[in-house]
Amino acid sequence: MLSEVAGFVGRMKKKVRDAGLPPIVTVHCLLHQEQLCAKVFHKFKPMMDTVMKIVNFCAKQGLNHREFKGFLDDLESAHKDIPFYCAARWLSCSKVLSVFFDLRREIALFTDMKGSPQLDLDDEQWVADLAFMKDITGYLSDLNVSLQGKNKLISTMSDRIESFKSQILLFKGQLENGIFDNFPSLKSLNVRSFQNVSEYTEALVIAQ
Repeated sequence: MLSEVAGFVGRMKKKVRDAGLPPIVTVHCLLHQEQLCAKVFHKFKPMMDTVMKIVNFCAKQGLNHREFKGFLDDLESAHKDIPFYCAARWLSCSKVLSVFFDLRREIALFTDMKGSPQLDLDDEQWVADLAFMKDITGYLSDLNVSLQGKNKLISTMSDRIESFKSQILLFKGQLENGIFDNFPSLKSLNVRSFQNVSEYTEALVIAQ
């Protein structure tokens, strides 16, 4: 759609130029802009890669997956399994991180039991990064869902995005002052000092 040469927009621009008309202005659709916003958290990709590796270990291999579900059942866990993350459906990232964060202790026990301990799960700062990503992708997911569906006015959708941008600014200020009320997962860790707060606020600035 947006290719400068072969896509619809590119062809329209060429037609306009050939006709000697003023150039047309193109923008990403609102949903696509919001998806691009999620990609600013690229610096947390190593953490996400580790999460995906652990999820694959627990849930992709047939025997491990059956044992993992049985392990969760024996512990009477609130979650009975962990979802897969599909890069093509980026909203699944929020669901995966949410369940993974809640099950991090059970996952640590399971991987230890299977002879494949995951040291990151015992690293306070790594878990803090996980908590931050769980919280912020949750907000992004909620925003995306609110923009979908029938009978949505463009003005209402635009207002929601502008409201979210203001919310991001509020989050940034709170994190800089050590206030984690809008990041419940991060707050629940009760870590005395989060060393990566500057990275969190930097990511929020880019997202805004």
